Amino acid sequence: MTENMLLYVCETLGQAPEWIKVLPLGTVELRDNRPPFEVDRAALDAILSKFRLDGLDLVVDYEHQSLGGGKAPAAAWIKDLEIREDGLYARVEWTEAARRHVEAGEYRYYSPVLKLEPETRRPLALMHAALTNTPAMANLPPLLAAKYGDGIIVLEDITAETAARVARSQQYAIGIKSEGHQRLCGDMIAIPEEQWGDPVNWRFPIPDATIKALRVMEEWDNPGTQEEYTPAERAIIEKRIKSRAKAVGMQIQEAKTMKDKVLGLLALKAEATDEEVFAALEVRLKTATALPEIAQVLALKAGASVSEIIGTIKGLKGNQDRLLTVETELTALKQAQSLSEAEAAVDAAIAAKKITPAMREIKLKQAQRDLAEFKAEMAVAPVILAESNLKPPKGGGGKDGLDAEQLALCATTGIKPEAFKASREKLIEQGLLREEG
Repeated sequence: MTENMLLYVCETLGQAPEWIKVLPLGTVELRDNRPPFEVDRAALDAILSKFRLDGLDLVVDYEHQSLGGGKAPAAAWIKDLEIREDGLYARVEWTEAARRHVEAGEYRYYSPVLKLEPETRRPLALMHAALTNTPAMANLPPLLAAKYGDGIIVLEDITAETAARVARSQQYAIGIKSEGHQRLCGDMIAIPEEQWGDPVNWRFPIPDATIKALRVMEEWDNPGTQEEYTPAERAIIEKRIKSRAKAVGMQIQEAKTMKDKVLGLLALKAEATDEEVFAALEVRLKTATALPEIAQVLALKAGASVSEIIGTIKGLKGNQDRLLTVETELTALKQAQSLSEAEAAVDAAIAAKKITPAMREIKLKQAQRDLAEFKAEMAVAPVILAESNLKPPKGGGGKDGLDAEQLALCATTGIKPEAFKASREKLIEQGLLREEG
C-alpha cells in the first residue's frame, strides 16, 4: 500500500453522519432486477437545480412509508445537497429516534427515491429517501462503515494533505467542511495550528492582535458563518478563538443578549434551554399579581392565559426592528411635512407684506415651533408699507403726530390713526423704520 493510501476509520466515530452520499457518478446497478441507470454531471446539476428551485427540505422516512400514502414519520430531513467529485451528497438533520436507530445498528442503509426520465432512465429529481436494511442500489456502503466488518475501509487514493486534514479532524473533533481550505499558501503557512480557530479547515487565524484578527472575530460572530458547524464544533472553535484573543492581549466585550437578561431575571444558568426559560417564565407569570395589567398593556382580554401573553411577547420581540424602522420613517415624514407647512405660512406672510424677506429665517423658526400661534399673529399683523410712506413729518405732525398724507392713507385703508401710529412706533423700536428729524 502506498503512503498516500488512507485507511479511513469512520469520521463520526459511531455517530449518525451529517453528510451521506446519495448517488454515485457512473452506472448504478439495482438489486431488484430492474435495469441500471446512468448518473452523469448533467443529471446531478438537474437534481441540485430542482432542489434549490423548490426550496423545501426533503424527508427521509422509514422503509419508504411515504410511498404508501399513510402515516410516514420522518427519520431525518435533507437540508442541503452538494455535488462532489464522486457524486451527490446530502446534509441530513436526524430526529433523535432515527439517530438512536442508526447508532445502535438497527438501520444500516438508506435508499433514495428518484424521478427518472422514462426512455433514458436519466435521473431528473430527488423526491425523498428512506432508512432501510434492504436498499435497492447495489454496492451501497453502510451509514456507519466503521461499525461493520473490520471497522476499516480503504476510502480512496488521496494526497498526504487530505490524510493530514482527516487526522486533524479526528484530533480536534471538528469535521471537514466545504467552506474550508485543504492547504495553506503565502504567509499563512507560517501560522501554527494553535493559532487557528479551526485548524482542520484552516479558518479564523489569530497570529497577533491586528485589525485582521478583529475581522476574524467579527466573522465568527456572524450566525451565517457558524451554520456549517455542529453545536459541539461551535463550542470548540469559540473556545479556541477566545483563548487565542486573550493570549495576544485582545479584549473581548461580550454584549448581553435579551436571553442573557431573561436568564438573570429568572435566576437560570447560561446553558438553560428555551423550554426551561419559558417554563420558568410561565411559573413567574402565574404567581404575578400584575397579570391582568400585563394583559391590558398588551391589548389582550383581561382573562388572557399565560401562554397567550408569552406568545404576544414573542411576537412583539420579533417585530421590534421592523417597528423601529417604521417609527423612524414616520418621524422623518412628519418633520418634512411640518417644515413644508411652516415655509408656506411664512412665504404667505411675506407676500402679504406683513413681514419682510429679511425676516424669513427668524419667522420660519417661530412657525416651526408653533404654527398655529404664528398664523394667529399674522392674521392681525398690519401690512408693512414702504418706508417713504412711514416717515414722520418734519416740524411736527397733525392729528396723533401724523401728516396729511398719512391721515389720508388711514382714511383710505380704514386703519385708525392711533393704530397706525402705534404700529409705526413699534417698527421704529425694532429698527425696521428709521426715524428722521
